[in-house]
Amino acid sequence: MSAQERGSISGTITNRSGAGVPGMDLLITHKRMNVSRTAATNAAGFYTVGELITDRYTISAEAKGFKRAEQAALYARCRARLASTYNCRLVT
Repeated sequence: MSAQERGSISGTITNRSGAGVPGMDLLITHKRMNVSRTAATNAAGFYTVGELITDRYTISAEAKGFKRAEQAALYARCRARLASTYNCRLVT
């Protein structure tokens, strides 16, 4: 049995002014297998999720006071880091 290749997805969650949003809850879902992992942004709004099977993922982000954001069709690649930035809006 051979080991599966792994990759990672990382990025920053920002508000409309471009400032990082800390404490956003993330749900990273492997689309084909429908398996999810959770993560959260740090004080600067940055997140990283490693050891992902090389394939397509959907990421959703939410926190109290912010509208839920979702990005589909992200692809984690072996020995590569996929960076993405979300712009989350305050719920009014």
